[in-house]
Amino acid sequence: MTVASDFNKNMSAIAAPRSAIGVTKDAGSKTSIILYLFVLSIVIPNYFFAGTLRLTPILLILLVTFFPLFILWIIGYYQKTILPDYLILLYCFWSSLSLITINGLDLSVQPIGIIFSQTFGSYLLGRLLIRNAQQLRNIVFFAAMILTLIFPLMLYETLYFKSLYLELFAKLGPTHWNFFMDPRWGLNRVQGPFEHPILFGIFSASMLALVFYGLNMGPLRHFRWVLLPVIVISSFISLSTGALLALIVQGFIIAWDFVFRKDPKRWRNLIILVVAAYVTVDLISNRTPFNVFVDYATFNSGSAYNRILIWRFGTEEVYRHPIFGIGLNDWVRPTWMHPSFDNFWLLQAMRYGLPAFSFMSLGFYLIYMRASKAVFVSADDNNIRKGLLISLVGVFFAISSVHLWSATYCWLIFLIGSSVWMFNDENSSDSSLVSQEDDQDLVPPEEKYASNIT
Repeated sequence: MTVASDFNKNMSAIAAPRSAIGVTKDAGSKTSIILYLFVLSIVIPNYFFAGTLRLTPILLILLVTFFPLFILWIIGYYQKTILPDYLILLYCFWSSLSLITINGLDLSVQPIGIIFSQTFGSYLLGRLLIRNAQQLRNIVFFAAMILTLIFPLMLYETLYFKSLYLELFAKLGPTHWNFFMDPRWGLNRVQGPFEHPILFGIFSASMLALVFYGLNMGPLRHFRWVLLPVIVISSFISLSTGALLALIVQGFIIAWDFVFRKDPKRWRNLIILVVAAYVTVDLISNRTPFNVFVDYATFNSGSAYNRILIWRFGTEEVYRHPIFGIGLNDWVRPTWMHPSFDNFWLLQAMRYGLPAFSFMSLGFYLIYMRASKAVFVSADDNNIRKGLLISLVGVFFAISSVHLWSATYCWLIFLIGSSVWMFNDENSSDSSLVSQEDDQDLVPPEEKYASNIT
């Protein structure tokens, strides 16, 4: 008993600085300053070097907060650990093992640190610091407001082919390279604060459903109709296939929800419709459903053909290296193909092996399904939950045709982590307290109260 008591005291002492990072059991609607700094760091394009390590503001925040949050997670300070936690952590470990196995320890040290900080570090930020609907709503509003504030510079960039944003921050130090690409429809592809237009587009598009549903009640509802056009236009001027796909998927689901809002089986019917469409295309077309999807989801036939080749040669690499992947090595392809790899999901399997891909995708799936079954007395809380779930669906579809990295990747993982509070017993309500009008799940009603997976 004495040993256990001493251990608990020591762990409490280690976790004592928790208030400094905003982790308290009685958080209420107060949002940690760390989360605001995290979101703000997403749009700061500067970097600096610590030895040979290239640090960006967001990576610095993740490195500083990683170990305090990791300790709090280990001791279960706020909520007991769950299976998806371990799956995402296993993804980090397996990816690290793959890099060491394929490329050796010397070349793998920095990539391993980045994998853990960007993946599990971003996940823990959302997992531990977002603990109720109001905190998530505050962060969504803050991110959308930042996008709105920089929006005039983004418009200038697309119209006049000049990044005033990067030039402004270049006065503070080195910034991301101005990644000029061929214009589309007579417009410059906006890179904004990110390394590539794809990243700016996905970041912007990810907020559509979050703002549409999450800010439709309370005092923030007055901002919604200002923020939504900014989100749509910002996503569009990236002129990225992924960003437009994320917008279209979210827009379609929002429209479906509105048209069939009185039908309690609308989400089951939507899933049946999607599956039926897939099977129909597979039966009547001489191309695979993936090829048809890519053909219609890209700007031009050349881009579509390139993505089909990426799928072909990428899957061949996975077949050749199913366990540990190819690590940091280049992938086999025709000499005339560009090295960029426009498929986030396939890249995980190709680079780190099928186990890493399985850990990540299963972790995401379990979190999503449990969050989709959570119910709340408050319709406002149900709305932010619905917005986040629809946003994640849009992004998940989008990154099947583009890659995701750096700050936008951290933002996605953060959003996934910020879903976990939804199925915490302290937040989720008993089904007897939820009215029919509040039933806004993205799963069939009869499955709503299925036992949680832990």
